[in-house]
Amino acid sequence: MTPGQVAGLAVLLTPIWIPALLIAVRGVPARPRLFLAAGIALYAGAAAWIAVVRPAALLSLAVLVGIGWLWMAWRARPRAGRRRGRPPGSLGVRSSIRALADYRFYEKEASRHGPVFKTSQYHRPVLCVVGLERCQRFLREHGERLTSAPLPIDSYVEGGILRYMPPERHARYRRLLQSCLKPRVLAGREEFIERLAATAFAGLAAEGAGRASGGARPYDAIDRFVFRSLAGVFFGIPPEDPALPELRRLYGVVDHRKLWRRRRRTRAGMAGLAALVLGRPRNGGGHLAEASTAPSSFLDQALGSDPELARDPVFVENLVYLFHIARCDLTGLCGWLVKMLGDHPEQGRRIREERGQGAGGAAGRFVDETLRLRQSEYLYRTTSAPIRFEGFSVPSGWLVRLCIRESHTSPEAFDLPLTFDPDRFHGGTPSSERYQPFGIYEHACLGIGITKTIGRILVECLAVGFDCEVTRDGPMELGLHHHRHWTPSRRLEMRFTPVGTRPAPEPAPSAAPSRA
Repeated sequence: MTPGQVAGLAVLLTPIWIPALLIAVRGVPARPRLFLAAGIALYAGAAAWIAVVRPAALLSLAVLVGIGWLWMAWRARPRAGRRRGRPPGSLGVRSSIRALADYRFYEKEASRHGPVFKTSQYHRPVLCVVGLERCQRFLREHGERLTSAPLPIDSYVEGGILRYMPPERHARYRRLLQSCLKPRVLAGREEFIERLAATAFAGLAAEGAGRASGGARPYDAIDRFVFRSLAGVFFGIPPEDPALPELRRLYGVVDHRKLWRRRRRTRAGMAGLAALVLGRPRNGGGHLAEASTAPSSFLDQALGSDPELARDPVFVENLVYLFHIARCDLTGLCGWLVKMLGDHPEQGRRIREERGQGAGGAAGRFVDETLRLRQSEYLYRTTSAPIRFEGFSVPSGWLVRLCIRESHTSPEAFDLPLTFDPDRFHGGTPSSERYQPFGIYEHACLGIGITKTIGRILVECLAVGFDCEVTRDGPMELGLHHHRHWTPSRRLEMRFTPVGTRPAPEPAPSAAPSRA
């Protein structure tokens, strides 16, 4: 090959760095890594083939690649678009990948460019807004020019998922779903949830005791605990029910987190889930409800109030999918709760001393602070018409990311905002201009009571029954999807020691008597 061909091949191979950086992002599952690696190999092979077999085309392709890089570099300038009123910030691919790799990316960008800035998620521009008062004002002023940013799974749920419905339908089905998520149903299931949590942590303690390190990986146990808890609360299905494995399998089929999905199989999965839960005997696995007893599940509450809801596929499939969304969010939160107890053992001792005080006690405050720092990250919208906000012009079709966690960690919202301090909630929940972990306005999360109750029970059960410590850890992870939540490292291992079994420290040796 001539020097010119070598140079042309080098230019042609430069796009490989993009999938190479994506492979290096923490939290990317094995299957996407394999596809990215295969794509790199195929592209490199094709480039080499062109260089050897079609050298005449090599220069033209290299020039096109070079032009593409120049266009991307121009677009990536933080000041790009300022003449048209665009906010500052980079639309480059590097920024998109940094958002996947750096937990504090949006905080750093807000510090650099101000509370309203732009970035990109792969090819798509994103307007970012930091500050809860500013986020609420943005929604008030431009709500009519915003639409939801629906996930692909929306088209597989009958009538669409609640959060993406048109306003009139949304109001109706939100009211119907709220009417069955009764606190009395949840209260009647608290002992059931406590037993599941105790079983999960006892299993982790036994697993760790059988290892040289003494630690166990908690995520699988946490996921089982959350799934079984919600199966009981939503549908009255107990852990020993033979239908539970099929329920888990079908939820795997319809999981919106999967990058690849077949429409017919996903629709069949949704229909199968609806048939399974409607086919269950009412009131928790076969015991028919009597008039004097509280409903044992949300489904039991709904059909007890209006049996016709069983014939409304939009309601049934939304309740079914609400279970899945609650499971995803709760599993993430519970993972953080367990990790934070390992990182802050003094909080576990305090929760043990203040057990049984409900949402206002130490366990409830611990959940609120974990939500503030780790689990409440964003709201997404899409501009359906041009918008002007705080002097900036935003075209139609842009994503809008309302940065909730970054608003929670602003010095304007809390003193020492990056410090984990549950006592900041001692006086109650702060105002909505400072703390909004469950969304804003009419699209706020329906599962506030579920989340806080199950989180509190998990924290109390762990703190009262076990001393826990981190034995192995790694950096936080996100993966390839900007819309997911950050999680603790998959390498995390923790030791769970039942309270009262840890040996007392040996007394320090007394000083030897001096000899004259």
